[in-house]
Amino acid sequence: MSVMKRRGNEANVTGQPLTADDLSEFYRAFLDENREKHLRYNIEWHKKNISLLWPGIKANFSRLKKQVFFI
Repeated sequence: MSVMKRRGNEANVTGQPLTADDLSEFYRAFLDENREKHLRYNIEWHKKNISLLWPGIKANFSRLKKQVFFI
């Protein structure tokens, strides 16, 4: 049950602040509803970051080679 449904519209009209428990319930429901979307986003983000490792390794190796061999 959503926080707003549980508290009713009078909470909106009177301007009662949401409690930490209310926010916790809302955020848990939000995470549960969007779990698959967040999972796909995180997988894609990790793929992109891992793909940047190889160019970084090559650049560091090139710098090291120049320092060691003075090329």
